[in-house]
Amino acid sequence: MGNLKYFVIDTLGATAPEFIAAALAQHPQVSVLPGLAFVRDDVRLYRPHRLQDLSALEVFDRLWSPSYEPSGRMWAGIGRRIPRQDVAVLEQARQHFAQSWRPASSYVETLFHFAEQVAPAVGAWKAGGSHLGFCGAPFLKTIDWDELIAHDVQVISSETSLPIWLALVSYRSIVNGLDALKYWIVHKLLRASASRAGVKVQVVDAVATAKRATDAAFSALGLAAAAAPDDAPGLGHALFDATLFAQTEALAADLARLYQGDPLYDAASDADKWVDAVAAIPEVQSLLRHYVTQWKTTAHIHFDTVGPLENEIVTVALRHAGIADRDDMRSFEERFSQAFFHEHIRFRSYSFESPTIDLDIWLGSLERLVTLPHAPYFVHATLKYLERCLDNQGKWFDSYSPLSDSPLYQLLRGPDFAHTLAGHDFAARLERIEQRDAEIAARARERAVKPGSGA
Repeated sequence: MGNLKYFVIDTLGATAPEFIAAALAQHPQVSVLPGLAFVRDDVRLYRPHRLQDLSALEVFDRLWSPSYEPSGRMWAGIGRRIPRQDVAVLEQARQHFAQSWRPASSYVETLFHFAEQVAPAVGAWKAGGSHLGFCGAPFLKTIDWDELIAHDVQVISSETSLPIWLALVSYRSIVNGLDALKYWIVHKLLRASASRAGVKVQVVDAVATAKRATDAAFSALGLAAAAAPDDAPGLGHALFDATLFAQTEALAADLARLYQGDPLYDAASDADKWVDAVAAIPEVQSLLRHYVTQWKTTAHIHFDTVGPLENEIVTVALRHAGIADRDDMRSFEERFSQAFFHEHIRFRSYSFESPTIDLDIWLGSLERLVTLPHAPYFVHATLKYLERCLDNQGKWFDSYSPLSDSPLYQLLRGPDFAHTLAGHDFAARLERIEQRDAEIAARARERAVKPGSGA
């Protein structure tokens, strides 16, 4: 590797690493690839790229590979915010890479060699600069720690507050936030363990950085604040929109109200106070080694995908932290929202089509105790509840309560939820629920008419 100092911006997923990349790109000494780099390994997301037996050109293409939504929009990749016509300049970089890359190169050497060839092509190169890096994949799970140490790679751990993270992961997928807390704890332990192993790790708050508090990001690389940082980070980098992010902050506040007081949530919130000590325990270290190995051999991507290993890590860690038996001290009213969304209705992202639900009747006034966040998981759960209640009402017409009396239905039909309903087929589902209610109401009225009365 060359004379540059190298860094990666690590993410546990949805920790807004691009905000940090954009801030660093404004420093005259720092070259940063735009977008989300090295996210897709052929057909797998967020895993190490399998480069064995590939030609140099095939290696370049594998590392460049972007990821697209069904609509055709590029959601991940170096070129996701670069006009398509400008991406054509990469062909020269591709040829330079093919001529200079050595098959004996290590994985981390290959990534940075790619970055050195591509940065000039996309306008990210700072002539005479001292640092080169990128963000994208969860690098602490996809690059061997020994390689990071051997090549003196600085890992910037992109982080946010727990409520903000839960809000960010809740937008595009249907995520069980309570199970996602375990993913958060495992990552915190993994980061602490990597640091103990000798990996250079610095934590940077991505949201604070996006709000122009760039000194922490520069300091993570040992750089003084730029005397005159660029006004814009450059082509392809994320621009922070405070108005748009206010929606995330509002959702984060809802989620904090929903979960605060839950022992697991409180343990996750306080993780930075106890993970360093717990990560040093041999039993935890052994489990984390299993986790990293397993991660590289799987393909799941949802943050609420927790299996036996993740559950064991969290159980053991909380026991060693002395918080395993912490009681939930909230009142019935305070914890009812969480019980509604995670006990009475239960599912994860991979099983959202077929949740288990133990509610057979309208909850009536209890619905007013439910905090309904503006996120797919909670809207989906609420619609499932409405559908279940209507299905059961349709079996018996002796007593009927109209859908319009449901406080949760009223919330969904209020102006605040119009935007949320527009996604995931929610609006059409609610219309079908309303049609079903009208049919049941008509049949209930028929049964209420006295036979032969002519009414």
